[in-house]
Amino acid sequence: MKDVIILGHGPTRIQCKYHCETWGVNNTYNFAERLDKLFITDQITEKEFDFRALEQVSCIVASVPYPDHPEWNIEVYPLQEVLNKFKTTFFTNAICYMVAYALLKGYERIWFYGIDMMTSTTYLFEKGGVEYWMGIAHAMGVPVINTKESATGKTIDGKLYGYWGDGMWTPSDHNKAVAEESARLIRNLQQGIPAAQKKDIDPDGHLAARDAEIRQHLLEITARR
Repeated sequence: MKDVIILGHGPTRIQCKYHCETWGVNNTYNFAERLDKLFITDQITEKEFDFRALEQVSCIVASVPYPDHPEWNIEVYPLQEVLNKFKTTFFTNAICYMVAYALLKGYERIWFYGIDMMTSTTYLFEKGGVEYWMGIAHAMGVPVINTKESATGKTIDGKLYGYWGDGMWTPSDHNKAVAEESARLIRNLQQGIPAAQKKDIDPDGHLAARDAEIRQHLLEITARR
């Protein structure tokens, strides 16, 4: 079976066994044992990336060719092929592009490590897109094997919605779980995250840049309840 690992920055990245071809996203070269491909859909700048480290990457799949850097082994992402095949433009982050690429290239099983979607920005703005592409993979008969701890592809409380009784759960259980998750997100936004943790869970700095917008959005939702 043609397998591939998609490696992200989330905490479950430490569970990665590197047992098959491995693709990383953005700065995963900082901790990955090995990478066969590195996907970068953001602009590659010296502020965000270590140029010397990029020279050591076997293959960088990027949005544009970067002709000024012949020392990088760049493969331009086949965007038009992907759009033609899947007839959708719903890509919320680089992981979506990576799943689509794997499906385009005929991979038969995808492993997720570090694709946790548990920070405020990824949970609100990116999680849905990754789950959408997990659904496309499922429809094509390609399983996406995720870690137990990841929030991706799971309900807020890990249970089936709408089925009460028979020892399963009740409406009050669901409402309590939703309230607790909403409160947790708002609490994290209000209290902030220590700088040391920010660097680990959000190395690209997106969390800091979007916190104010997300905080306002969540507070408005809560006020309407």
